[in-house]
Amino acid sequence: MKLVDLLNKIANGEIKEGVEFKHIGGERIYKVDNGKITNNGFETLYVLGEKSLNEKIEIIEDKPKGRWKPKEEGATYFSINDWGAIFQTHYNNAPKDWFRILNKNVFKTDSEAKEYLEYKTALSEAEKPFELGECNYSISFDIERKTLCLCFSSVIMEQGTIYLGTDEDVAQAFIDKWRKQILKYEFGIEEQRI
Repeated sequence: MKLVDLLNKIANGEIKEGVEFKHIGGERIYKVDNGKITNNGFETLYVLGEKSLNEKIEIIEDKPKGRWKPKEEGATYFSINDWGAIFQTHYNNAPKDWFRILNKNVFKTDSEAKEYLEYKTALSEAEKPFELGECNYSISFDIERKTLCLCFSSVIMEQGTIYLGTDEDVAQAFIDKWRKQILKYEFGIEEQRI
């Protein structure tokens, strides 16, 4: 499909919100958002010359985006209580459901809840307090390179950052072992999308 065809389909309402696409052979992903084309949440302006309108693009097939959450009342889901026990319940569009969704405590399957619980237990054991003046390793996601990174700082402690202590090998081993779960649960990224 050519870019001009996509723009026409957007104008005619044939392309639904959230559809993602990229140029053939390109890596940058664009998204249809409120009838506009965006990149990383910012509106993208194309040079509307004949060359750019005739560039070939490909629509990225729908893949799971972020965390699953129930959409219809009565849907079954799993959650973890304050004592670490997994339980099954039903979505009623009630405050308790909204609270669990907001706190990323809603899972489609029992096995996903178990995976999350194992990961969070391992993370709580691996997390270390920031030590001023020491090389503190933390987890970051590089959007341009689409990869997890091991970062470090000795003087700047950032709120919300997961610090894994001062041993680089131990920190890297944690990232290597829990890569899929870190991407999914910390950054909201399904691994097949990067």
